[in-house]
Amino acid sequence: MARAPLAALVVAALAALIACTPPPVTAYRDRSVPISSTTRFDPDRFAGRWQRTAAFDPAFLSSDCRTVTFTKASDIMAVAPCDGPESVAHDISPLGRLTPREGPDLWVLWVDEGFRTAVIGTPSGALGWVLERSGRTPPDRRAAARQVLDFNGYDLKRLIEG
Repeated sequence: MARAPLAALVVAALAALIACTPPPVTAYRDRSVPISSTTRFDPDRFAGRWQRTAAFDPAFLSSDCRTVTFTKASDIMAVAPCDGPESVAHDISPLGRLTPREGPDLWVLWVDEGFRTAVIGTPSGALGWVLERSGRTPPDRRAAARQVLDFNGYDLKRLIEG
């Protein structure tokens, strides 16, 4: 008879523990695949307003959140998503790695020679973006961006293009 109350306590304790566990971070890439950033990164050329033409999270492709602005000041890159008034300061590290004071690292995985198309990702795989200056990615650069995402372990079946 004493086992039933003990079992109920164990089940209740496990339920409480599970309720306190944070939800897993959505990863759009296989984190066992090494991720690499570009050697072509130039913060001065990269600075400016970009439009997302593809992303793994549909929120980043909504009409009120399609843009992201990068502003360089000394060795800091401010990143303002969705044309919002607030930006997050990132330290500019070698090879296009932007390390924030808070939030996820943003790595420039690839940028074309003309700095018209770029691919942004995170080591955690929590986000991935294809950015374009003009808002429309031509087929050749679209194919290159997809190859870069695939090479870095991203699940292209989950990529939303818009």
